Amino acid sequence: MKQTIFNTRQRAEEIIKEAIAAWEQSTNSEHLEGIEQDPVFSLFLTALAYQANEIDNEIEQLKAEILYELGQMLVPYERTHALPATAAVEVTPSDSIAIQTLDHRTVFSLQDTPFTFIPFLRTRVFNCKTTSIARMDSRRWKVALQCKEPLNNLSGMTFLIGNPHFQDLKVFANGHPLPLIKPWDYADLPLDSCFSLENLIYNQSPVFQPRHIWFDLFARQNVRLFAIDSYKTPAASQPTERLELVFEFFGIDDQFLFDKEMLSLNCTILANASIASATLSASSPITRLAGRNDLSTRWQFLHLLRPTDTQIFKEEPIEIRKMTASRFNPEHLVKLASTLISRFSSDYYAFQGIDTLREGNFMESFYSLLKKMSEGVAKASNTYTSSLYLMLKNDNGFRPKDKSLHIDYLVTNGSAVNGLLNNKSKFNIQANGYFTNARLVAEPMPGFDEAQSIDAENALARYYLTTNDRIVTPADIKVLCYNELAARFGITNEMITGIRVRNSRHTERNHCGLETQVYISLKNDPFIKRSFQGKIPMTEMVLQKMIEVRSANILPVQVNIEIG
Repeated sequence: MKQTIFNTRQRAEEIIKEAIAAWEQSTNSEHLEGIEQDPVFSLFLTALAYQANEIDNEIEQLKAEILYELGQMLVPYERTHALPATAAVEVTPSDSIAIQTLDHRTVFSLQDTPFTFIPFLRTRVFNCKTTSIARMDSRRWKVALQCKEPLNNLSGMTFLIGNPHFQDLKVFANGHPLPLIKPWDYADLPLDSCFSLENLIYNQSPVFQPRHIWFDLFARQNVRLFAIDSYKTPAASQPTERLELVFEFFGIDDQFLFDKEMLSLNCTILANASIASATLSASSPITRLAGRNDLSTRWQFLHLLRPTDTQIFKEEPIEIRKMTASRFNPEHLVKLASTLISRFSSDYYAFQGIDTLREGNFMESFYSLLKKMSEGVAKASNTYTSSLYLMLKNDNGFRPKDKSLHIDYLVTNGSAVNGLLNNKSKFNIQANGYFTNARLVAEPMPGFDEAQSIDAENALARYYLTTNDRIVTPADIKVLCYNELAARFGITNEMITGIRVRNSRHTERNHCGLETQVYISLKNDPFIKRSFQGKIPMTEMVLQKMIEVRSANILPVQVNIEIG
């Protein structure tokens, strides 16, 4: 307050000096003696200084608001948003089921609580039991499985090894190696559609920008969970109810133990998340992103779910904004409306040089309209709170298009579940006749809330601006390839069979060591053959250089693109 008064007095003295300097050059300069001591003259100029100081304060406040909103737009919400709690479980199928897909359509609830969980992975649950595990030699074990129905293909099966004292694993069925997706290859995980790459890429549009945090969730759970990738059944393999698998472990130590207690079949990761929906229209163009039921205030936003009928490169007419309560403060709007009315009233004659504003009726109508707006805003109740909002974009000014969009998104309870989630927790399966039980097989990981403090947001903002566009994990490389192929060449994810990233050891070159190999497999599509096939060598070089630059040239990179 003292600083404001000092600034106002200083500004008043400056205005007095400027007024006297201007008057000295006029024809009445002989009447200026002692005018700076005139109390009326000083009072008028002080009032003018107060007005100028008020304008300066409003401008500074507006600058601060604009810079804050710009910072909120620059830093993706995923750097400050909530993370769901996770739990690794073994799922038991119903006796009447032989094979059943497990995905987000099966909802789990934490027993005696309202908190819900959905599978993080899309897997196939087999009605099999481990009948025996026998050691064959120093690193191989024979595992016998008894199945409800004859099987000869285990694509989509998952299993968890409870003993971490080994470095690598191979599994054989009838002498044929099975394609394993290993815990350290988590970029190749069979993610559920709610957490899939399609959603990651869709959310990286200008609408919203979370990144590959779901891969980090799996890494944070830190379990030896393996998935069997899709493969073709060998011609000589016949369906049988009794399967014999050979588990070959590498890098085991004296503490390694493998028996029926250490092998859990049909395992998955559950994430504390739920699907919520919102409908935006011209009559209801804004909604708060929250969950449902009586826990709506405790739900926190995760990300949007990609619509099935929307291309990933199409601009969506929606936007997500994190706004404070002041953005929707009616008192602030009343003040703005009152300021407009007072300015037009006091400066009425300043507009008489403009033809369209010369008539008094126009200004009178404008005054009445502003007064009506001010009265209406003053009577309105403040129904909005500081939160995250989903809004319909309006590109047509005062005449928005009459459109309606149904939008699905994920929400989580964050840290609210932590006090009830522990290694003794039990899960119930909601309204599902395919599965009967879910048993914890590892210590669950806690959830986290949004970063609420300004200091935390500023620290995360600096971290993001420093590390943005950097490549660290195989997941980063996959997302970069998907985005660049779509943005540069129109190769959508529907045209891509798969992207594999491997760190391979090479000894035949002069400088032995590791290199990063990226294998991109494209579908045999007419558009690709016509418009892209000739650009493959250039694309391989471009992607290679982009990956090397963003990974600080730690490892050499080789990119291979194939059509077939």
